[in-house]
Amino acid sequence: MLLFSVQLAHGQRPRPARICLKPLAAPAVLLGAGLLAHNENTRAWQRQLRYDRYYGFHTTADDYLRFAPLALWAVAPAVQPPLHTFQERAVTAAVAHGLSLGTTALLKSTVKAERPNYSNFRSFPSGHTAMAFTGAALLAHEYRHVPELAVAGYAFATATGVLRVLNHEHYVSDVLVGAGIGVASVEVAYLLYPVINRHLPVKLRNRQAMLMPTGRGAMLVMRF
Repeated sequence: MLLFSVQLAHGQRPRPARICLKPLAAPAVLLGAGLLAHNENTRAWQRQLRYDRYYGFHTTADDYLRFAPLALWAVAPAVQPPLHTFQERAVTAAVAHGLSLGTTALLKSTVKAERPNYSNFRSFPSGHTAMAFTGAALLAHEYRHVPELAVAGYAFATATGVLRVLNHEHYVSDVLVGAGIGVASVEVAYLLYPVINRHLPVKLRNRQAMLMPTGRGAMLVMRF
């Protein structure tokens, strides 16, 4: 264990903590691209493309694929140790999904964009895609040392977004913004965790826990 101490000269003020915004670059690009594509010319092009090449295409796979990254995130610790404690993973996942679901719901009710299939006015942004990319970003955060898992998570999330477009449920702009919201929610959740942890009861701070596989499933083991 390494112990660090910082001594300030007399009268010197402590420097404020610096927050790294670099992880927000990727979601910013997705959000920016989605907003640029959110126009009638792009939507008309997409409707015509689907009519010419993908007319009649339909699958329900996207309804299930959106849960795949989160499912991988939940079961992976049983076979591969993650980078953070159980508590940090649980709190950041709860905060990230809360931010993701809340943001998409707010935008859907505010923007009221019509779906390409004209079924309702809840097209923008894509909730399925936001959920899938939230799970994928959580997985990537915990398994940077296992790139195969991160790639698998983002592959499932990307497939979800593509199928939402092919199913004529969303425009490309809806999917891009949904993906950006999902990734951004995870990055914000990890930035907020130190603040949240300081306000947790002492007994719950930095609690160690892990999932242990058993003959009939898995068992949660916590260290007090």
